[in-house]
Amino acid sequence: YTRNGTRFFAVGVNYWPGSAGVDMWNQWPEQEIQHDLDVIKNIGFNTLRVFLRWDIFEPSPGVLNRTSVAQLEDLLTWISSRGLVAHVSCFVGFMSSGYFWPSWKGSANLFASQMMQNRSVEYAYSMAQVAGRHPGAILCLEYGNELDVTTEAANAPEEAVEQWARMVTDAYKRGFKASGDALPVLVITGTDRTVCHDKFNLGRVAVDLTSVHGYPVKDWKPIQDWTDMTDPLALHLLPFYTAVTRSYGPVMVQEFSTIYTSSPPAEQDAYLRGMLPLAW
Repeated sequence: YTRNGTRFFAVGVNYWPGSAGVDMWNQWPEQEIQHDLDVIKNIGFNTLRVFLRWDIFEPSPGVLNRTSVAQLEDLLTWISSRGLVAHVSCFVGFMSSGYFWPSWKGSANLFASQMMQNRSVEYAYSMAQVAGRHPGAILCLEYGNELDVTTEAANAPEEAVEQWARMVTDAYKRGFKASGDALPVLVITGTDRTVCHDKFNLGRVAVDLTSVHGYPVKDWKPIQDWTDMTDPLALHLLPFYTAVTRSYGPVMVQEFSTIYTSSPPAEQDAYLRGMLPLAW
């Protein structure tokens, strides 16, 4: 990235407040959030990835939750005032095995339903407008968390997923630009399945940046014969995914940490120190 004419290296965290977790927007622990932002800044991070739960931000079709939108405006103001930037995930209907689709979605497929395509475009445009009012606080907008592993993607034709992605990309760019700036970066975020085989075809979905999640968890991989996180196979998996994805464009290495703290700290440390230079 380049920000204000200077090279910018994004280093940060996925963010939910500890007291509320994924219910952040309903509970809105304001003091805790501002304290956490100070901690993120003081640690030396410069970026946080925040998640807009669609069911909360659009509780009825075409009707935005004004309270949640105001909270987002406040959050972006707080982020900018600390010299931080936000990586905003807008379509959070799926998060860490939890599903948070809007109730009005019913059984309609996110990608294949004309109604859901229309709603997605309007929602993307609205959220991009909000983000565009805080351009100094925005690193990028993404589609949503790991949409590639949802039943929505599994049950939709590839052509429908690609059409949805093109329509949402256009809505993001139009919405952000309507507030006076061009969209900095658009991210497609997925698991390692995005690299192997997925409805989000990297060669046909037009994005500026791709982020691939690659945790070193054996049970999530098609190859499981490694000993621990310091095994050469474990160390080379995410760098391999990164190298493949780079053939389609720039890559953000994201969600690469050890996730499980049951491994000894020395093993976790060795994994990160061994893997990150290879991914670079």
